[in-house]
Amino acid sequence: MHQTESSQTTATPNARIIKITRRPYPVIAAALLMALLTVALVGALTGRFRPTLAPGSGTAGPYPRPTTSNEVVTTGPLAISQLQTTLDPATGLPANGALSDIWFSGPNDGYAVGSQPAGTLIMHYDGQRWSPINEGITGGDLLGVWGLSASDIWAVGDEDLGAGNFQGIVVHLADGHVKDAIRLNLSGLSKIRMISPTEGWAIGQTEADGAFVAHVKDGIWTSLNLSGPSGLRDAHGLVALSPNDVYIAGSQAIFRRQNDQWQIVDSSFKGDMLAAAMLSPTDCWFGGAGLDPGKRANGFGGSPEVIHYDGTTWKLTNLHSVVPVGNIYGLAFASPTHGWAVGDIPSTDPHITSNALLLEYTNGAWYQYPKPLQVDPSGVVMTSDTDGWAVGATRKIDGASTAAILRLQNDRWSLYHP
Repeated sequence: MHQTESSQTTATPNARIIKITRRPYPVIAAALLMALLTVALVGALTGRFRPTLAPGSGTAGPYPRPTTSNEVVTTGPLAISQLQTTLDPATGLPANGALSDIWFSGPNDGYAVGSQPAGTLIMHYDGQRWSPINEGITGGDLLGVWGLSASDIWAVGDEDLGAGNFQGIVVHLADGHVKDAIRLNLSGLSKIRMISPTEGWAIGQTEADGAFVAHVKDGIWTSLNLSGPSGLRDAHGLVALSPNDVYIAGSQAIFRRQNDQWQIVDSSFKGDMLAAAMLSPTDCWFGGAGLDPGKRANGFGGSPEVIHYDGTTWKLTNLHSVVPVGNIYGLAFASPTHGWAVGDIPSTDPHITSNALLLEYTNGAWYQYPKPLQVDPSGVVMTSDTDGWAVGATRKIDGASTAAILRLQNDRWSLYHP
């Protein structure tokens, strides 16, 4: 029997700045999880958070932190390497790797990005099967992907410089190949949204400096630090409508850029907003996890929460009656009345860190998909009202992971096998 969720509606508050409590930060690559285990035990167990040190933050890295004013952060081109992807015989998907995000140009053309021991992991779907693209960045980890067409796709992430230092990377994809890549002198990039072939936005955060937003126009990248005594410590969800209309979601606040100013437009929630999706300027969703100190063990902070913005009002919905404990990492909508949220819930298997959380939104209500799947999904896309894909990894307690892809067909989820 379907359960209903309780909701709370709040009018749009006056824009204001509040102090944000610092949280851990995202990671997907299994190799990084093991390397950083002693720094962030919770993140390593869940595969969801990475405490990265900004290059130039007192360690060996020579690169400056993001500043509180727009600063040019473009450094130069990055060499593309030939990478060998090892496939798991049981699944036919990359072994010892993880996928972080997914984007489709149409039902028969899609990309998924992540990491593997050799470096970046990029998968391409051609309408028949998923195959690895054996080009990428050695030591790289891609966390976000977005495109404008089949020949104009962008991905962001980090390159491991060693000694706890990372440097931001932007990879440009076209027609199933890596076109080019550049370095940025900042780290912690996790999401990107392009609004034209020459302009777009990216977000990220570092342990030392908190949240930042990066903007590209005509090949020049600049960054702006959004943290500080009255700023945003985390940045996870990103929606970009135009050069001057951008939303960023993080811990306890949603920022909006209008008239060249960043201001908080909603702070009705107390947890972390980790995902964002927008159908139109008057139909925007954010999702994450509520704050429940009694349930923060093993990376789970409480019950999932979603926020909907209709152009005037922000509506917070806590899904405790649907899922008592879980995190939302990805959102996708096929229409104003139908969509999916993906994330993770605690696993009952002592060898697996988490199971898939799959939440369907239909006609104004949220329902949990009942079939248990041993996958930790972090990205989702819908290719029709009843079909779509989600990507992530099957993660073990010992830190090992195998890339995983879920397929939605006729509103039924299953593990994808080539």
